[in-house]
Amino acid sequence: MVKPGIFALVFAAVCAARADVSSEVKARLDALVGEMPAITAAAEAAAKRIWENPWASLEVPPMACWGFAEEMWCRAGGLSQIEQSGYDMPQNVVLCAVRSWDDARRFAVEELAKIKRGGKLVIVFGPKADAPAGDWCDFLIDDRAPSGAAREGNVNAIANCALGWAWACEYAAAFTRLANKFPAITRTVFPRDTWIVNGGVQTHAGLPRLKDCTAKIPAGELGGYYLRRARKMANDFDEPHIRDAIDAAARTIAERLAAGRRVMVAGLGHFIIHECTEDIRSPMLGVRVCGLMPDVYGELLDKGDILVWIAYSGMSTPHADYNEPIVDAGVDLIAAFSETTPQPKPKNMVHFIPQPWTFPDAEVPIPVAPWAMASASEISRCLTLRLLDEAVVRELAGRKIAKCEPFRKWAAYDSGMRKLGGSDWLATHLPYDDVSWRDGRRRGGWLRPWTSGKPKPCTVAGAVREQAWGKDRVLFMTRDHTWGLAATNGQVLASASWDMLSPLNGDTLACEKAARYGFMSRDGAAGPLDWDVVRDWGKDRALVAKDRLYGLWDIAAGKLVKPVSFATAELDGVPTRKPPAYKKRWTLPGDWDYVAEPNANGLHPVVMDGKWGVADKTGKPVVACDWDYVRPAASAKFGFEVAKGGVWRFDVAEFPYLYGAKWGAVGEDGKTLLPPEYDAVTPAGDHWVGCTWKKPMRMLP
Repeated sequence: MVKPGIFALVFAAVCAARADVSSEVKARLDALVGEMPAITAAAEAAAKRIWENPWASLEVPPMACWGFAEEMWCRAGGLSQIEQSGYDMPQNVVLCAVRSWDDARRFAVEELAKIKRGGKLVIVFGPKADAPAGDWCDFLIDDRAPSGAAREGNVNAIANCALGWAWACEYAAAFTRLANKFPAITRTVFPRDTWIVNGGVQTHAGLPRLKDCTAKIPAGELGGYYLRRARKMANDFDEPHIRDAIDAAARTIAERLAAGRRVMVAGLGHFIIHECTEDIRSPMLGVRVCGLMPDVYGELLDKGDILVWIAYSGMSTPHADYNEPIVDAGVDLIAAFSETTPQPKPKNMVHFIPQPWTFPDAEVPIPVAPWAMASASEISRCLTLRLLDEAVVRELAGRKIAKCEPFRKWAAYDSGMRKLGGSDWLATHLPYDDVSWRDGRRRGGWLRPWTSGKPKPCTVAGAVREQAWGKDRVLFMTRDHTWGLAATNGQVLASASWDMLSPLNGDTLACEKAARYGFMSRDGAAGPLDWDVVRDWGKDRALVAKDRLYGLWDIAAGKLVKPVSFATAELDGVPTRKPPAYKKRWTLPGDWDYVAEPNANGLHPVVMDGKWGVADKTGKPVVACDWDYVRPAASAKFGFEVAKGGVWRFDVAEFPYLYGAKWGAVGEDGKTLLPPEYDAVTPAGDHWVGCTWKKPMRMLP
């Protein structure tokens, strides 16, 4: 691998040219608080436009900053209806971020100006310094960069990510003041029933799904919370156990680079998968491999090379196993991820960089399910990348580095093993196509297209938008966000009184009213609203749920073809008075009515006579069964969330929640850490936070 000839790479000048990345990020996050009025104004303008134009949508085109767009699209803890593009309506709201004006000046004065002339509301996050003149956006929210130069891109990206999340929080809060609504928030993919939850709030057309919310959240409250959280995370990277781990990893990387070995850095997540290909100042090569063929690591690296894997919570996700192919590649691994999900650490890991956040990655308390929004995990991963890159530069200062061969050239294939391109692609920007796994995992919340065929024009009185269903039917929506069904001749078949109508096949719709579901024929006849959940399952089947138990429904025959096959109790610990009618996965010694999945330390929530507690693996109680619900905290060190009172209901997202309960926290030793006095509790940093809402939440019927 090592070629004759040695050349020196001197990095001292680079180090002297820029301040410490950590200090820059902290200073920038401090300054971003001053942008809260601008963030709130832009959020309120967007919320007003979406509310007044029900078929308008939020767009985040990736033209200027792919990482920012990826972070906003259908992200865990993010807005459920925010995509690369929605219906191309002049009432749409467009968000984008700019890393630097060196790269994006032409984009702003040409593309964004054209979008704005078309009537869309354009909101941009980026440097005001050196920004181009002209009427190319409605709001430019300053990331407080000292200049618009490309050298600021690393910190700009992190600042814009923080601004984007603060804006999303303020956009959601604006709806509470405008219309007593709250935009639906998606949940992380790790819980096994997330596809049911997210599928309920991600409509076919990408339209906003709004929930009732009686709490009117003051301007600046949620966005300010997020910016403070991001600032604390920057401080957490000064903790010795994190900085020491980064420095140790950097020394090993520098030694390998000096010996002529390859070092590849890649990320698993959203923002990080693009950021790892941007502005790497050390000889590490940043590569986007998330979503590629699993043997890519073996194709690009040899034994003795290093893969830096900056991941999420553990090495893998429910969508893909990255751990096994990385181990099989035989390379040395430097990993960084949260340890709050029980995934084993790979045997080839030589260094581990801990992360200062806990699963799940939603940080800001909100008054509707899933009770928290806005992720800070990507900021953590990007800080890890930048600090590690900076540390490698320091370690290599003055060293002579043996030249190594470039990464191998390779060919890529789609899921049908059809070749996508020649073998002349370099590993710097590896193309990938995630449509295959999305289509293959449609049950993960990605719904099939509405229909095929070209309907005749149809005008329905009171409709603000129509959508084809088959060749002679349209679904229509009113300004009040209610749905109806009409024929293409204008005849209304089902009045606009439904909260949602969703196609299941060519003859049947799922219909929803007041969080109750049923089936509607193509002629508008609706059956009883007997179900808590009705979801498309493909091949003329529907997933139905009632009393927290699920089954499969034959649409044509109108009956269950597969009785209750699993229960939410198994998935999420919803209490049942009697043992559910399925084989329990978890068992413990003792006469327990129900045993739930353990936390990372092997402690199980248990049910006895309808009350919840915690037992260890021997069946010994560690938390008495005095609670109405117990669930493990995001990290084992935090113990358990506990609840008193409340009523179990399915919320608008068809997920069971304990409404009206008061929440607290207990440690693994049974000691009360927070009394059950709060509407929501969450771990933050090294402590618990309790939240009480000024107005009670509305109970669903």
